[in-house]
Amino acid sequence: MSSRTRVPAVVAVLLTLVTACSERANPTEPAGPADPTTSAGQEDPLYTGETESFSASWAVQNDCPTTVMIRFSDDGPELTTVGPDEDAERPMLISWNPPCHGLNQQIDFDGNPVARTTGSPDAAACQHAAEQSRGDGSAVRAVAVEDLAAGDVFCEYARYSARVIRMTVTDVSAEDPLHIDWEFTAWAVDPAPTPEPGDARYTDEPFTFDDSACARGWVSLGGDVPTVQYHTGTKPSMSGGDVDYFPACRFGDGKIRFSNHTVPVDGALDRSACRDAATGSSDHSPEIPLPDLRAGSFYCQYLSDIDRIVLLEVVTVDGSTVEWNATAWDE
Repeated sequence: MSSRTRVPAVVAVLLTLVTACSERANPTEPAGPADPTTSAGQEDPLYTGETESFSASWAVQNDCPTTVMIRFSDDGPELTTVGPDEDAERPMLISWNPPCHGLNQQIDFDGNPVARTTGSPDAAACQHAAEQSRGDGSAVRAVAVEDLAAGDVFCEYARYSARVIRMTVTDVSAEDPLHIDWEFTAWAVDPAPTPEPGDARYTDEPFTFDDSACARGWVSLGGDVPTVQYHTGTKPSMSGGDVDYFPACRFGDGKIRFSNHTVPVDGALDRSACRDAATGSSDHSPEIPLPDLRAGSFYCQYLSDIDRIVLLEVVTVDGSTVEWNATAWDE
């Protein structure tokens, strides 16, 4: 074969390689940017290091509003005095009442579980801390300004919108003029699964009672997950939950009290069997002394006000500390 016949073949090969490289570098259907609502569990924050402040001086200069809020969206935090619309989906926010109104100086959180933590936790660690605080009663609902210090960190998890926010106090003064400077980082996380009709509303969700606060506690089982609270005030609380806890440090041997129709059962019953047990028996277990509570015990409870069946399992009992799992079905 002559050199003249080899040249076209070589050129053809080179053109094929160039075309292939061009297609790889410039695909005909480029992938678009990840949607934070579908890129569940992403480590890339929606925003990071965004700052806002609560300031007494700012409040005075702005006609001393009754309430100042920092509201959180996917675009970042916003300082505002305008409350959310009544029909709007629950917003994530923290609020504060300026001292020019003479009200208690505290930061109020929006009702989602908020954990007081340390360091710079990432999305997964922040979410875990907030969820754990919901189940063990340590969730922070408000904090006095005088109890804040630079470096304090709070993690909030909003189950309904699948968002996690890390809130860091960067500077604070409880003196006149009062101010609290914040830094915020937010992530989109895996959305909580939506149960199908007939499925459990939640399954084996843990919660814990203990006497670390030496206070009466209770758990609410009617929400998306069990939520534990303690009464730590100086006056007796008349409120209660679906299961009430009375620690031995304040109530003799201590006890557990079931507020709804509850019966002991043999083992982990399914929805139908648990319903039949809880609604078909005239027996009821209103109170159990803590020394009589046994790990491996099961109880079926019927929440008549919301038509819900709950299977309760005692996982461990260690003195006044009781760990539970709960599974719930809506009728």
